[in-house]
Amino acid sequence: MALIIAFAVMAAICTLYLIAPISLSHKRICYILMLVIPAFSLGVYMKIGSPSLPSAPANNEQIEIIKLEKQLANNDKDNIKDIDIISRLAALYMAEDELDKAITLLENTDQSGKDIKLQLATAYFAKGLLYAERKQKDKALKLLQKAYSQAPKDAPFLSDIMMFMDRVRAMGDPS
Repeated sequence: MALIIAFAVMAAICTLYLIAPISLSHKRICYILMLVIPAFSLGVYMKIGSPSLPSAPANNEQIEIIKLEKQLANNDKDNIKDIDIISRLAALYMAEDELDKAITLLENTDQSGKDIKLQLATAYFAKGLLYAERKQKDKALKLLQKAYSQAPKDAPFLSDIMMFMDRVRAMGDPS
């Protein structure tokens, strides 16, 4: 922070010393110098003076994903699979439209729990709908069928899966 202040003060002093003597006779040049000198100073600061900062995650979900991935990696080293971490991480992946990551994470987890099955079915369902939007009928049907078979029998969206499977089957058919 101190470095940028030093560059700003230096630019202001240079601007004043260069502009003051010619301010009455060459106004147009003064205006140009008033723009060019600070811009040049900022450019020099950005090129040689600015510290390299790691890119920050764009939102809170990405920050939470990073934290949960670290927790999961530490738990994996200890051979502990924390279902709560996996479930939260998969939900965040789906919220960030990273369906492949969510599916991979959930497929590599013990699927005996109802919550994991429900999340996996949801991820398959969402990815199947994406393929349907792209008019990739075979891939969409395969994923929708996986979603239906994976979902618990009391899942609230089973009828929706069936409806979309029927719609995808009808894609491309003249009607």
